[in-house]
Amino acid sequence: MLTLGLCGLRWGELEGLQAGDVDLKRQRIHVRRSATEVCHEIVVDVTKTGEECTVIFPRLLRPCLEDACDGRRQSGLLFPDRRSGSYLRKTHGPCSTSSWFYWAKKRSLGDAIAESMTIHDLRHTCASLLVHAGANVKAVQRQLGHKSATMTLDVYADLFDDDLDAVGDAMDGLLVRAIGEGRSLAA
Repeated sequence: MLTLGLCGLRWGELEGLQAGDVDLKRQRIHVRRSATEVCHEIVVDVTKTGEECTVIFPRLLRPCLEDACDGRRQSGLLFPDRRSGSYLRKTHGPCSTSSWFYWAKKRSLGDAIAESMTIHDLRHTCASLLVHAGANVKAVQRQLGHKSATMTLDVYADLFDDDLDAVGDAMDGLLVRAIGEGRSLAA
């Protein structure tokens, strides 16, 4: 759950990760493939955009990823099902008590569990965290693996509203330096 919420990966991208895709030294995850369930079979293919991408992960996530990589072959699944060793499955939806995601939410959130929270909501959580941390739209685009900044803005434009305040503050700073403190631009 942490990797989804802090890296902004799509479910299939997370499913397709292998231990060799994680660069612990540089804090990078190389997204090279996607694994999707089709007619009860896992199909491994290119990513949604058809391109590989590299995302960064925060230092706090490193111990979790070290544990996930520990003892795995480079080609081994990074997050296999604990029982079968194969791909995790998005079974029965996010609210079903037979879903691994339900129990992951329960472990993470306890009684505050958000019943309606979906796996894809964690991607939006990542976008929100990036924007509120001050990342520009191109950085958010790259982290989320969008083909264009336009797509990122179309989906997450409302998150960038606070940027308008920062633009106003920057303009004020420039003008104060140019005309002096306490002076106005009266015509």
